[in-house]
Amino acid sequence: MSGGAEANCFARAIEYVRRGAIRLDPVVTHNLPLADFQHALEVSRRRIEHAIKVSMTP
Repeated sequence: MSGGAEANCFARAIEYVRRGAIRLDPVVTHNLPLADFQHALEVSRRRIEHAIKVSMTP
């Protein structure tokens, strides 16, 4: 970011998350084991089961 309005929006968004005004947990729709890496990519790529954010846990 080069500063200006974008930086201000980012800082404001971080503050909202910090205060709990915005919850991020509904955004992570899938959490798969790292061993299922290929499946996780496919879920993300094809939006299987309405995937929004796919995370992996080692």
